[in-house]
Amino acid sequence: YGLFICLNAQWQGFLDGCRPFISIDGCFVKLSNGAQVLAATGRDGNNNLFPIAFGVVGKEDTDNWNWFLERLETAIGREENGGWTIMSDRQKGLMNAVARVFPECEHRYCKRNLLANMATAGYRGEKYKSFVDSAVYAYTEYDYNTAMNALKAFNAKAWKWLNDLGKEHFSRHAFS
Repeated sequence: YGLFICLNAQWQGFLDGCRPFISIDGCFVKLSNGAQVLAATGRDGNNNLFPIAFGVVGKEDTDNWNWFLERLETAIGREENGGWTIMSDRQKGLMNAVARVFPECEHRYCKRNLLANMATAGYRGEKYKSFVDSAVYAYTEYDYNTAMNALKAFNAKAWKWLNDLGKEHFSRHAFS
């Protein structure tokens, strides 16, 4: 597998001073072996990033995300009040690993990556960003439905693509 690092100050600082929110992502390392860095970060009381742990693995896939998240769970434990809230980029291997290692956790999707995935599906531009912003930042179900209905009137296929993700993963009004 690889290298996992979570120093005592990192996990203790996260548990003592951060919200029960974990953002996880991977990135390429520009080496000839194609290694990837997997990272878990939190948010402190000032809404600043707080590093929790990182790992270096051969590639970003389900097995390596399982391995990384299992180490993370060993380091920080389990949240007692219903689980951590985890945010990710919807990478398929990562989604499967989160569901396996942290099944009780809410899994949310990063808006920036959501827009990138939407653009890849053929729905790009400022108009789509405006619809997504309205749906993502909606405080009420009414506001969410208004935003989604506007998207549906503009492009029914784009509406279906976004609607199929499940509002509990990306819309503020549907978060616990």
